[in-house]
Amino acid sequence: MASRFYNPPTTCQVPNLSGKWEALFGKRRDGIFVEVGAYDGESYSNTSCLADVGWGGLYIEPVPEFAEKCRQRHAANHKVTVIEMAASDVAGEADLHIGDTLTTLSEAQVADYNQIGWAKGLHQGQSRKVATERLDVILGKAAIEPGFDLLVVDVEGLEAQVFAGFTIERWRPKVVLVELEDEHPDFRDNERVRAGAIGVRQKLEQAGYKIYYRDIINSVYVDGLVYKDLPAEHMTISPRVTVGVPTHNGQRTIARALESLAAQTFRDFRVVISENASTDHTASYIQNSASKFQDIQVIRQKNILTAGENFKAVMAQCSTEYFVWLADDDWWEPRFLEACVALLDSDAAGVTAFTDFRVYYHFIDRYSDRMGYVASSSHDPRLNILTRTVNMAPCAIYGVHRSHAIKAAIARLPDAFDFHDVAVTIEMAAKGQMLLSKQDLFRAGIVDEARLQRRSLDGNQIRYAPFARFLASVTRRTFGWKSALLLLPELLFQLYKVKRHNDKAHGQPSELNQASLRTRADVEAGFQPFPGASAGASSVPGLLEHIRSAADESGVDVNTVHLYNPATRDAWVADRAASVEAGLRVLDVGAGTAPYKHLFAHCTYETHDFAQYDGYKGPEGTYTEIDYVSDITAIPVPDNSYDVILCTEVLEHVPRPVEALAEMARIVKPGGRLFLSAPLGSGLHQEPYHFYGGYTDHWYRKFLDEFGCDVEAIEPNHGWFAHLAQECARFSWTFERHKHLHGDHGAALSELMGSTLARYFYVLDSKAFMREFTVGFHVTARKRLP
Repeated sequence: MASRFYNPPTTCQVPNLSGKWEALFGKRRDGIFVEVGAYDGESYSNTSCLADVGWGGLYIEPVPEFAEKCRQRHAANHKVTVIEMAASDVAGEADLHIGDTLTTLSEAQVADYNQIGWAKGLHQGQSRKVATERLDVILGKAAIEPGFDLLVVDVEGLEAQVFAGFTIERWRPKVVLVELEDEHPDFRDNERVRAGAIGVRQKLEQAGYKIYYRDIINSVYVDGLVYKDLPAEHMTISPRVTVGVPTHNGQRTIARALESLAAQTFRDFRVVISENASTDHTASYIQNSASKFQDIQVIRQKNILTAGENFKAVMAQCSTEYFVWLADDDWWEPRFLEACVALLDSDAAGVTAFTDFRVYYHFIDRYSDRMGYVASSSHDPRLNILTRTVNMAPCAIYGVHRSHAIKAAIARLPDAFDFHDVAVTIEMAAKGQMLLSKQDLFRAGIVDEARLQRRSLDGNQIRYAPFARFLASVTRRTFGWKSALLLLPELLFQLYKVKRHNDKAHGQPSELNQASLRTRADVEAGFQPFPGASAGASSVPGLLEHIRSAADESGVDVNTVHLYNPATRDAWVADRAASVEAGLRVLDVGAGTAPYKHLFAHCTYETHDFAQYDGYKGPEGTYTEIDYVSDITAIPVPDNSYDVILCTEVLEHVPRPVEALAEMARIVKPGGRLFLSAPLGSGLHQEPYHFYGGYTDHWYRKFLDEFGCDVEAIEPNHGWFAHLAQECARFSWTFERHKHLHGDHGAALSELMGSTLARYFYVLDSKAFMREFTVGFHVTARKRLP
């Protein structure tokens, strides 16, 4: 592939636009373009890449805020002009309906958008009066010369009106790119949209323009007088995403899967289909859909492969940055690829990106409630592996992956076994973060009721031993045997819980409660937290929708909320450890499993603990080897022995905490530091050794001063709203203990409390910080010199 001369934004919806422009215009820096409906001059733009190499141009944008962003985007190019105006078929004034990227003059278009799931909600009834003018007049006043290079028209349903005010025979732009959605699955049965698009196509063709490129969103026409022979498109760079579609006898569902792929707003992908020796009409459906994709490869298997082999067959053809599987019975909402790619582009530590999802039951055309996938986005791979094992949800295997990571994960798991797809997600979690968009964009298909009854790989009894062996293998490979033996007991305990649940359900066939499922109209109408509740005159449904929208738009991952307390503490300890000079002597008091040992690898690290607790001992599974076993008030070392004392989440378990603090002050050297943390408020844990509810900042200041130490810093671990978010999450953590109280609303209530409200309140914490209800303090103190 050649390098790019033109570099469109990642949101550009025309695949390989750089190659198209290079084929049509060459590597020019002196062209002229006109874009009608410019938005911000960057997002989804087909011309910003031209301006960036020196082209002159005219951006026409009626919304002042968007026009100003466009000016700022192209401020460095004095040959670019931005006009605040709406191009139409008449001069005057009109109502412009504001809806972000879907802003339009067409009230009918707004009504259509409000019936479509991916567009619903962008229009909130806001409109304003704007000036309109014929495009002929706008071009004349801007001194645009006839025969300019490129005209782009994207005005959300008013393209026909723009062309009605444009005399194409006079201006004859060499190339025209126009958004025409008469073949888009959401508009192809809409007579208004189809009539407008057909009218534009006829006008262009009658003027001697020829189609150069066409998909379900955009069409590129070229002047037949200029381009007598259509130039071959330059493949300037490989697509960024490979979409692998493995299928076998998928005639009932594959058309919908491929249709959803063709409707993606992110267009920089290629398609690889492995047709696995189907005996039905799957091949015909593929052939009928192939023309919708610019870059498609169809592999027709002569001999039938196993399902796993078929999945590998499409992945083997991937040479792009990202890879994603689209099963023939699943499908996506239009922004699925866009959302996932944006997550991975924004976070180099991410290896997989996924979204919220719903199960779609093909056989009854109904949807489940929205389901939230638990991300594993810690910087600690141990926590990520534990999260995946606790969650045991395989669906993220259908997320967008970094290709090198998913290929390596599959290579390490050559043989299929029960929970194999979960094992793949664990392999990925061991290598990086699995990110989550809270947009509701993935549809997991269930073809028939028989699939609901299949619990194991072969339809027989579930075999747990291979997965247990895998857990041992992945922890050993990732952390080494010593650390693996700390983590593995907790992972196996989680697997035991899954087995116990499955054994309890054995012989009880899954029953589908169709009354609880939703129609497409329900899904597009938005989330209803309490099925069957009537809005009436109450504002509660509107409030709940507001809260959910705010939570989703925040981009906060629910896993971040659930784990913020330990995650913030871990980050604080890591920061403190990095400030300790190499070779200094450190004592971890009440070390337990010594989770921070690795942070002090550059020091002489030693441990102390009471070492009599036999209950739950954290995700590492067991206590580490303790250097000093004693009461915390009588540690058997001389005065002034250590440069640093670390004591985290211990003091609430000590019968005499003031004496414990005095002992730590005794054994730290003058000028040495103490790093301390304990809850301010917590639920009962590690019973019966839980003696105090928490410690205030005043407690630390009073007693540290009495024992000859100066407080250097006391940092609250978030505030009241984050604490409230944690308690909302606790509703879901304890759900099994009270789910019988909530009737049919249990799942919705658990999602509302554990995800929506938790994320909503967590975001408020930074906007209205109230330290008096923090979950605890992180304290740095220094022993005074004599």
